[in-house]
Amino acid sequence: MSTPLRRAAMSLAAAAFVGSALVATATPTSGAEATERALTLSKSIDVAATGETLTVGGSGFDSTRGIYLMFCRQVGASGTAEGRPGGADCSSAQAWITNPGAGVPPSGTVAWTGDGTFETTLDVIGAFGTVDCRAAGTVCGVVTRNDHRETGVYDQDTFTPVSFAAEETTTTTTVPTDPEAPSVTVTPTS
Repeated sequence: MSTPLRRAAMSLAAAAFVGSALVATATPTSGAEATERALTLSKSIDVAATGETLTVGGSGFDSTRGIYLMFCRQVGASGTAEGRPGGADCSSAQAWITNPGAGVPPSGTVAWTGDGTFETTLDVIGAFGTVDCRAAGTVCGVVTRNDHRETGVYDQDTFTPVSFAAEETTTTTTVPTDPEAPSVTVTPTS
């Protein structure tokens, strides 16, 4: 191979090597970075307003950290300080998803079932405290957020809306049974 041709081939090979290194550094290295966080609910539409237990599955979370699972009113965009509901915005139903270990009680928690996944149940209800999830303009749903060990961190916060079944209305008609009530006689005409 001639020298100019050899130089061109070596330059092309070097450019290909540098290009592949750039592609490799742009690829996410962990499952949590490559996967979007998601919740699946056994039911999210027409949930009984008097209360219902939902099965909740999560995926795409960082299972080296803990999260809380709660039922709350939506207060803003999820993943922001303004979007994180406070105590008065949430029902008392919650679960703590974390790994067993130091500082974690032996009961009362839900363990991660795999790399960033979990499954548990959560009780939801149409109204709690001063929140009525059925009121116009109010949206409630299942929330995830980083646990108490990571204050001010919102990267695992999610919101999945839940809507409640309309209350059934009944109409009662009362017919007077008073014998002294006036009566009406209708005579057909031909």
